[in-house]
Amino acid sequence: MLVDVHTHFVPDFVVQILRAGSGAHGITGTTDFLETAAGRLPLHYPEMQSPSAKLSAMDERGVDISIVSLTPHLFIYGQEHDPIGFARRANDAIAEFIGDTDRLYGLATLPIGDAQAAAAELRRATEELGLVGAIIGTGLGPSEPLDVLGLGPLFEEAAELGAPLLVHPYYCGMVTSPELFLNNSLGVPFDTAWAVGRLMATGTLDRHPGLKLIVPHGGGALPYLLGRMENAWKQRPELREAAGKPPSGYAEQIWYDSIVHSETALRFLAAFAGADRVLLGTDSPYMTGDGDPAGSFAAAGLDPLQSTAAAVDLFKLGRMIRAAVP
Repeated sequence: MLVDVHTHFVPDFVVQILRAGSGAHGITGTTDFLETAAGRLPLHYPEMQSPSAKLSAMDERGVDISIVSLTPHLFIYGQEHDPIGFARRANDAIAEFIGDTDRLYGLATLPIGDAQAAAAELRRATEELGLVGAIIGTGLGPSEPLDVLGLGPLFEEAAELGAPLLVHPYYCGMVTSPELFLNNSLGVPFDTAWAVGRLMATGTLDRHPGLKLIVPHGGGALPYLLGRMENAWKQRPELREAAGKPPSGYAEQIWYDSIVHSETALRFLAAFAGADRVLLGTDSPYMTGDGDPAGSFAAAGLDPLQSTAAAVDLFKLGRMIRAAVP
């Protein structure tokens, strides 16, 4: 049994907004393309809007269970776009999308510009809608990373609920220009490293030791630069004043997905983090995703069932799914 922790969907009401051209929640484009700050998103992927198509696509990829999250193109955070109302609508939609099948589970989207509202929505989404965690962006923009947003109430709520947060790139880091698609191939991994590295370096993870983070795309650039951050923490007293532990000291709070497109990189990631902290991901249906995740694990000499066991434990799926982990 294989569990995919990173796959996306688009709510039906978003397509209705595009069809009507109302611009509600700041959503613009056509029924063919969603136009966002993160780029143009084609809407022709059937699995983005159809649960049955998602299940069929999972079968083609050899995936048994998917933990579905909103596409990051629809992170609605601007206060002028009613992010709280949007989050509630989106979370109701994902609960409807996953239905009562034991093959689909959902991550909530949260209005991270309002920490109290985000905390309340996380509790509603998990306790009332049955979602198993949440997806958040890496910040509100280049000058507003997660650590400066006052997200203590959200982080406390997530820790209390045992709800993991998937920290997804939001094109607000170092490389944002779409030229040559480098905002994706380089910008996305550096965006993640910037956001999560700051959570480490500012002591945010010291203040929330129960917080569980999933860092997608193999952790972005973070695993490959953590040694440099570690050395800086040892050498610079102001860094030791800001954070009580070196970056490696937060390893028990972080999991990674497997989307690195390189068997060498995936082997390194497993050696770096531990194979039990590498979760299978596809980033489907995007062309930047992994259409053969089991093959990627096999090429790297890793057992995807170890990833499954880790995902079942992290998301507490064991009490919900009928199938047993092999």
